[in-house]
Amino acid sequence: MHFDDFRAKQELCRLCGEIIPPIEHPSELFQLPSLICKTCETALPTRLQTFVFEDCAALALYAYQEPLIGIIYRYKALGDRLIADALMSTFHYDLKDFIGFRSIVLAPSSSHHQTQLGFHPLQQLFQRFHRPLIEPFYKKDNWKQTDHNAHERLQVGQHIGWLPTVECLYDIVLVDDIFTTGSTLKACVKLLRHHHPGIRIRIVVLARVLSYEKR
Repeated sequence: MHFDDFRAKQELCRLCGEIIPPIEHPSELFQLPSLICKTCETALPTRLQTFVFEDCAALALYAYQEPLIGIIYRYKALGDRLIADALMSTFHYDLKDFIGFRSIVLAPSSSHHQTQLGFHPLQQLFQRFHRPLIEPFYKKDNWKQTDHNAHERLQVGQHIGWLPTVECLYDIVLVDDIFTTGSTLKACVKLLRHHHPGIRIRIVVLARVLSYEKR
């Protein structure tokens, strides 16, 4: 395909539906295609913040605030699965380096919610990295964090179980979508270390609640 054919190709922003301007220089052919227009990219609360949680190196891609809150609602509640690649593409190379050759362990997700959406939200976010996606956790009941206050959420570990038949390697990246109190990830780290002493864990979250940082 000739370069002029690439210039003429029009893509739509996965977030707002507006046309993304075509590439203008041949060097851009070697970059990942943009899935978000410049307006949406500027509006997103981009952070790529590193922090330490439970003695694990952790990475948060966004701050959990508007307009991201509304975008994640479209993704997780309304099932707009195209949003996954749009949100992750901006950080593709940073995440690829952070994940390396490690397997990706998914935080527990409701199977009922997955059935309603027609896809697994965390799988959809991280499948682009072509690493094994492992699910050693399960939810024991329909307990939802969104139905409880911050204090009650600390008990989330009581509702997460471990699947002994799932093989989990000793150098992994634990991933989740929203980091609020960190209770879910704390429970997951505890289970991983209990069943695999000496396991090396990194953490990636899509978004981190700002209020948590002030505690």
